[in-house]
Amino acid sequence: MSKDFEAIADKKFKSRKRKFKKILQDEYAKEEFFEENIRVSVEILFKDGSDSIVLYTNADGKIVDGDYSYINEEATGEEPPVSLFLSDEDLDLFKELFLDFKLE
Repeated sequence: MSKDFEAIADKKFKSRKRKFKKILQDEYAKEEFFEENIRVSVEILFKDGSDSIVLYTNADGKIVDGDYSYINEEATGEEPPVSLFLSDEDLDLFKELFLDFKLE
């Protein structure tokens, strides 16, 4: 990574933190921020490292969609991972599986 790109990323991150601190001072701004700007993704990496699930949530923390990715580690060359969109049935399975899981 180039030093210039790292400096740009650092500047952007500091700007984000200033905005977050400002948002925390105003309950209305905080609600508006979550309603308009937040979509959280959680990537679940399986132990063998060849596949993963990415779950996306809305601002309320409800899972709204997701993807399954598979990397063919035996392929030669730079073969990109295969990504499959999760159906509603698939999402229901993961919602049930992670029902008691909480991030803190």
